Amino acid sequence: INAEYMGSLKMAIRNLIRGPKVWTKDVTCIDFVKLKMAGIKGVIFDKDNTLTAPYDLSLYPAVSAHIKISTEVFGNCAAVLSNSIGRLGRPSEMEKAAYFERQHNIRVLHPTKRKPLDLQVVKDFIQSCKCSSSEMCIIGDRLATDILLANLCGCTGILTSPLTTTPSLRLINRIVSLEHWLARNLPKGKGMPIESAISVNYLNDLCIRCDHRRYPC
Repeated sequence: INAEYMGSLKMAIRNLIRGPKVWTKDVTCIDFVKLKMAGIKGVIFDKDNTLTAPYDLSLYPAVSAHIKISTEVFGNCAAVLSNSIGRLGRPSEMEKAAYFERQHNIRVLHPTKRKPLDLQVVKDFIQSCKCSSSEMCIIGDRLATDILLANLCGCTGILTSPLTTTPSLRLINRIVSLEHWLARNLPKGKGMPIESAISVNYLNDLCIRCDHRRYPC
Protein backbone atom coordinates (compact mmCIF):
# COMPACT_ATOMS: atom_id res chain seq x y z
CA ILE A 1 0.00 0.00 0.00
CA ASN A 2 1.58 3.31 -1.02
CA ALA A 3 1.02 6.82 0.28
CA GLU A 4 -0.91 7.88 -2.83
CA TYR A 5 -3.37 5.03 -2.39
CA MET A 6 -3.89 5.77 1.29
CA GLY A 7 -4.44 9.42 0.45
CA SER A 8 -7.10 8.55 -2.10
CA LEU A 9 -8.79 6.13 0.30
CA LYS A 10 -8.94 8.81 3.01
CA MET A 11 -10.34 11.23 0.44
CA ALA A 12 -13.00 8.69 -0.51
CA ILE A 13 -14.06 8.13 3.09
CA ARG A 14 -13.89 11.84 4.00
CA ASN A 15 -16.11 12.84 1.13
CA LEU A 16 -18.48 9.87 1.46
CA ILE A 17 -18.46 9.44 -2.29
CA ARG A 18 -21.73 8.54 -3.85
CA GLY A 19 -20.44 5.37 -5.47
CA PRO A 20 -20.91 4.27 -9.07
CA LYS A 21 -23.89 5.00 -11.27
CA VAL A 22 -23.85 1.37 -12.38
CA TRP A 23 -22.29 -1.76 -10.90
CA THR A 24 -21.88 -4.67 -13.29
CA LYS A 25 -19.85 -7.87 -13.56
CA ASP A 26 -17.42 -6.74 -16.26
CA VAL A 27 -17.22 -4.74 -19.50
CA THR A 28 -18.80 -7.60 -21.46
CA CYS A 29 -22.07 -6.72 -19.70
CA ILE A 30 -22.09 -3.18 -21.10
CA ASP A 31 -23.87 -2.42 -24.37
CA PHE A 32 -21.74 0.40 -25.81
CA VAL A 33 -24.19 1.16 -28.62
CA LYS A 34 -26.95 1.77 -26.07
CA LEU A 35 -24.52 3.72 -23.91
CA LYS A 36 -23.90 6.16 -26.76
CA MET A 37 -27.59 6.32 -27.65
CA ALA A 38 -28.26 7.23 -24.02
CA GLY A 39 -26.06 10.32 -24.27
CA ILE A 40 -22.53 9.19 -23.38
CA LYS A 41 -19.95 10.57 -25.83
CA GLY A 42 -16.74 9.03 -24.51
CA VAL A 43 -15.41 6.22 -22.32
CA ILE A 44 -12.26 5.88 -20.22
CA PHE A 45 -11.29 2.36 -19.17
CA ASP A 46 -9.10 1.26 -16.33
CA LYS A 47 -6.66 -1.44 -17.50
CA ASP A 48 -5.60 -3.76 -14.68
CA ASN A 49 -8.35 -6.20 -13.72
CA THR A 50 -10.81 -4.34 -15.95
CA LEU A 51 -9.36 -5.14 -19.38
CA THR A 52 -6.33 -7.28 -18.53
CA ALA A 53 -4.90 -9.35 -15.71
CA PRO A 54 -2.87 -7.13 -13.35
CA TYR A 55 0.22 -5.68 -15.06
CA ASP A 56 -0.43 -7.73 -18.22
CA LEU A 57 -0.58 -6.11 -21.65
CA SER A 58 -2.89 -8.68 -23.26
CA LEU A 59 -6.64 -8.14 -23.21
CA TYR A 60 -8.65 -10.81 -21.44
CA PRO A 61 -10.11 -13.02 -24.22
CA ALA A 62 -13.72 -12.36 -23.24
CA VAL A 63 -13.08 -8.60 -23.14
CA SER A 64 -11.25 -8.20 -26.45
CA ALA A 65 -14.28 -8.14 -28.77
CA HIS A 66 -16.13 -5.68 -26.54
CA ILE A 67 -13.21 -3.25 -26.49
CA LYS A 68 -13.17 -3.37 -30.28
CA ILE A 69 -16.87 -2.51 -30.27
CA SER A 70 -16.26 0.39 -27.88
CA THR A 71 -13.62 1.88 -30.19
CA GLU A 72 -15.93 1.44 -33.18
CA VAL A 73 -18.72 3.22 -31.32
CA PHE A 74 -16.71 6.02 -29.68
CA GLY A 75 -13.67 6.28 -31.99
CA ASN A 76 -10.92 8.47 -30.53
CA CYS A 77 -13.13 9.16 -27.53
CA ALA A 78 -12.44 5.68 -26.15
CA ALA A 79 -9.25 5.53 -24.10
CA VAL A 80 -7.41 3.74 -21.31
CA LEU A 81 -6.19 5.44 -18.13
CA SER A 82 -4.01 3.18 -16.03
CA ASN A 83 -1.76 3.36 -12.99
CA SER A 84 0.63 0.85 -14.55
CA ILE A 85 1.22 2.23 -18.06
CA GLY A 86 1.43 5.63 -19.71
CA ARG A 87 2.59 7.91 -16.90
CA LEU A 88 4.64 10.87 -18.11
CA GLY A 89 8.27 10.87 -16.98
CA ARG A 90 8.42 7.07 -16.71
CA PRO A 91 10.04 5.64 -19.88
CA SER A 92 9.11 2.02 -19.16
CA GLU A 93 5.45 2.95 -18.69
CA MET A 94 5.47 5.03 -21.87
CA GLU A 95 6.91 2.08 -23.82
CA LYS A 96 4.20 -0.20 -22.47
CA ALA A 97 1.55 2.36 -23.39
CA ALA A 98 2.83 2.59 -26.97
CA TYR A 99 2.82 -1.21 -27.25
CA PHE A 100 -0.71 -1.41 -25.81
CA GLU A 101 -1.98 1.17 -28.30
CA ARG A 102 -0.42 -0.69 -31.24
CA GLN A 103 -1.72 -4.07 -30.15
CA HIS A 104 -5.27 -3.07 -29.27
CA ASN A 105 -5.95 0.05 -31.33
CA ILE A 106 -7.10 2.13 -28.38
CA ARG A 107 -5.64 5.34 -27.06
CA VAL A 108 -3.73 5.39 -23.76
CA LEU A 109 -3.86 8.62 -21.76
CA HIS A 110 -0.71 10.02 -20.14
CA PRO A 111 -1.25 11.29 -16.59
CA THR A 112 1.41 12.91 -14.44
CA LYS A 113 0.11 11.29 -11.23
CA ARG A 114 -1.62 8.09 -10.22
CA LYS A 115 -5.41 7.89 -10.22
CA PRO A 116 -7.36 9.61 -8.80
CA LEU A 117 -4.91 12.48 -8.29
CA ASP A 118 -4.58 13.73 -11.88
CA LEU A 119 -7.95 15.27 -12.71
CA GLN A 120 -6.47 17.36 -15.50
CA VAL A 121 -5.78 14.42 -17.80
CA VAL A 122 -9.48 13.55 -17.67
CA LYS A 123 -10.55 17.16 -18.18
CA ASP A 124 -8.24 17.46 -21.21
CA PHE A 125 -9.68 14.27 -22.70
CA ILE A 126 -13.23 15.51 -22.14
CA GLN A 127 -12.32 18.75 -23.91
CA SER A 128 -10.79 16.85 -26.85
CA CYS A 129 -14.04 14.89 -27.19
CA LYS A 130 -16.02 18.16 -27.16
CA CYS A 131 -18.43 16.93 -24.53
CA SER A 132 -19.40 17.75 -20.97
CA SER A 133 -18.02 15.86 -17.99
CA SER A 134 -21.39 14.17 -17.42
CA GLU A 135 -21.21 12.81 -20.98
CA MET A 136 -17.93 11.00 -20.21
CA CYS A 137 -18.01 7.53 -18.65
CA ILE A 138 -15.20 6.06 -16.52
CA ILE A 139 -15.20 2.27 -16.18
CA GLY A 140 -13.06 0.36 -13.68
CA ASP A 141 -12.91 -2.08 -10.79
CA ARG A 142 -11.60 0.26 -8.08
CA LEU A 143 -13.77 2.42 -5.88
CA ALA A 144 -10.88 4.49 -4.47
CA THR A 145 -9.34 5.22 -7.88
CA ASP A 146 -11.66 4.78 -10.87
CA ILE A 147 -15.03 5.64 -9.32
CA LEU A 148 -13.62 8.34 -7.08
CA LEU A 149 -11.98 9.90 -10.15
CA ALA A 150 -15.28 9.75 -12.04
CA ASN A 151 -17.11 11.44 -9.17
CA LEU A 152 -14.45 14.11 -8.65
CA CYS A 153 -14.59 14.97 -12.37
CA GLY A 154 -18.39 14.82 -12.57
CA CYS A 155 -18.32 11.84 -14.94
CA THR A 156 -20.59 8.82 -15.09
CA GLY A 157 -18.90 5.95 -13.23
CA ILE A 158 -19.40 2.23 -13.89
CA LEU A 159 -17.88 -0.13 -11.33
CA THR A 160 -16.91 -3.62 -12.49
CA SER A 161 -15.81 -6.57 -10.42
CA PRO A 162 -12.15 -7.58 -10.85
CA LEU A 163 -11.44 -9.97 -13.71
CA THR A 164 -9.07 -12.03 -11.57
CA THR A 165 -8.01 -12.60 -7.99
CA THR A 166 -4.31 -13.25 -8.50
CA PRO A 167 -2.97 -15.13 -5.43
CA SER A 168 0.23 -13.05 -5.38
CA LEU A 169 -1.90 -9.93 -4.92
CA ARG A 170 -3.78 -11.25 -1.90
CA LEU A 171 -3.59 -7.97 0.04
CA ILE A 172 -4.82 -5.96 -2.96
CA ASN A 173 -7.67 -8.44 -3.42
CA ARG A 174 -8.76 -7.84 0.17
CA ILE A 175 -8.60 -4.08 -0.29
CA VAL A 176 -10.73 -4.32 -3.44
CA SER A 177 -13.26 -6.47 -1.57
CA LEU A 178 -13.41 -3.78 1.12
CA GLU A 179 -13.90 -1.08 -1.51
CA HIS A 180 -16.79 -2.99 -3.08
CA TRP A 181 -18.37 -3.45 0.34
CA LEU A 182 -18.07 0.30 0.86
CA ALA A 183 -19.69 0.92 -2.53
CA ARG A 184 -22.71 -1.05 -1.37
CA ASN A 185 -22.88 0.43 2.13
CA LEU A 186 -21.68 4.04 2.09
CA PRO A 187 -24.52 6.44 2.94
CA LYS A 188 -26.00 8.08 -0.13
CA GLY A 189 -27.04 11.65 -0.63
CA LYS A 190 -24.03 13.24 1.06
CA GLY A 191 -21.12 15.14 -0.43
CA MET A 192 -21.13 16.89 -3.77
CA PRO A 193 -24.01 15.86 -6.06
CA ILE A 194 -22.92 13.85 -9.09
CA GLU A 195 -24.72 14.62 -12.32
CA SER A 196 -25.05 12.19 -15.21
CA ALA A 197 -25.96 12.86 -18.81
CA ILE A 198 -28.42 9.99 -18.60
CA SER A 199 -30.89 8.80 -16.01
CA VAL A 200 -30.10 6.01 -13.58
CA ASN A 201 -33.11 4.08 -14.92
CA TYR A 202 -31.66 4.16 -18.43
CA LEU A 203 -28.25 3.17 -17.09
CA ASN A 204 -29.87 0.19 -15.40
CA ASP A 205 -30.90 -1.09 -18.83
CA LEU A 206 -27.41 -0.83 -20.33
CA CYS A 207 -25.95 -3.97 -18.81
CA ILE A 208 -26.93 -7.60 -19.18
CA ARG A 209 -27.79 -8.93 -15.75
CA CYS A 210 -25.00 -11.51 -15.57
CA ASP A 211 -25.85 -12.21 -11.94
CA HIS A 212 -28.14 -9.50 -10.61
CA ARG A 213 -28.02 -10.86 -7.06
CA ARG A 214 -24.29 -10.25 -6.78
CA TYR A 215 -23.81 -7.60 -9.45
CA PRO A 216 -26.78 -5.22 -9.22
CA CYS A 217 -26.92 -3.18 -12.44
